[in-house]
Amino acid sequence: MRLAGRVAGVGVEELSRECNNIVVPSTGDEESLVIDLCDVSFVDDAGVALFGELVAKRVRLVNGSPFVLEQLREAVEDDAQ
Repeated sequence: MRLAGRVAGVGVEELSRECNNIVVPSTGDEESLVIDLCDVSFVDDAGVALFGELVAKRVRLVNGSPFVLEQLREAVEDDAQ
């Protein structure tokens, strides 16, 4: 799946619905879905939380910009503290 623009507001809800329709329980090391973030410019708090949930379901996020990857990294660090 390839995303573009901002992952924010009602777009997060729509993305969540779509991913829940696609993602199947994964066994072993295989990924259930790969999301390409190359054209994503911003992720709000709800989007960061959704990506965290998806990663826990073995979804792989790829090609995020340095800005988006930093948003996601900071959220993971905050959750760990």
